[in-house]
Amino acid sequence: MKTFRCFLVLGCFVPWVSCFVLQKSPITPTASTWTSVSSPMVLGAKPTQESATEEAMRLLEKSRALREEIAQQEQERASQRPSTPGSDSSKDSMHSSNQLQSTKSAQINKWAVPNSSVDDDDDSSSPGVEYRLYVDIGREEGTWMEPRWGASGRRIEFTLDVRFQPNQLANMQATQKMVKDNQGGKSSPVQHLESAPLARLRSGFEEMKCQGGSFRIDYSCRPGQSDTLRFFLMVEGITDGDVSIPQGALYFSIPCFGSVAQMSSKGEMPVTVRQMGWHTGFRREESRILGIFKAVPIDGARRKDGF
Repeated sequence: MKTFRCFLVLGCFVPWVSCFVLQKSPITPTASTWTSVSSPMVLGAKPTQESATEEAMRLLEKSRALREEIAQQEQERASQRPSTPGSDSSKDSMHSSNQLQSTKSAQINKWAVPNSSVDDDDDSSSPGVEYRLYVDIGREEGTWMEPRWGASGRRIEFTLDVRFQPNQLANMQATQKMVKDNQGGKSSPVQHLESAPLARLRSGFEEMKCQGGSFRIDYSCRPGQSDTLRFFLMVEGITDGDVSIPQGALYFSIPCFGSVAQMSSKGEMPVTVRQMGWHTGFRREESRILGIFKAVPIDGARRKDGF
């Protein structure tokens, strides 16, 4: 019984003594304690080298995105800011606009007849009479072209603007190229014919160089009958399969009524070339049908075609 009491007294006394000693004795941290604190699993611990690199990359991406956003905002402000006549942006925009207009003008002008070279001080000068020729080249019935030429039925179509100059005589070379088939009849003097520098093929995707020519009117000797306008144009020529336009002069003829201003509106008038052959019984230069054409006054043609 005494032994049990002793153990009971010791059991109550030892915890009280332990608490008293701990309160009086400060705890000194050991190396193991600092090691546990410096562990990366503890809140507030320093990041490892790998996590620091990842953080730096994230910050770099954020700064790059911020710079791009600032640059975009500056561009938007500059585009919304009205430009003064003397500013660089105004000059650049005017220069770009002028270049665009020049390009469009060049594209249009290459299909148009250039301004007349006749001296403005000459009282006999005139603006001339302009037409647009719609030419359809291909094999026609009764032609003397070679049998293989255009046998496939392929055609070459083009438009060409021309200007007849009734008050400007043609030069000697152009006069000699006119067909001499009205020896006994009355004809006008051979006069100058201007053309656009290029014929327009396939809606403008292809072109053929042209150099103008000359024209004359063969007057009818019978009252009430129409006269005949004859002219030629010099062309560079072009080939498409088994059909071709030879390089040199293309000859045209169409009814008119006293002047080029009163040309017939009939279509399917002949286009011919002059080539050597035997179809007349002996070898000589002969006319061979190359295709057909019609002539439309330039104002009506521009309204119709849009160029």
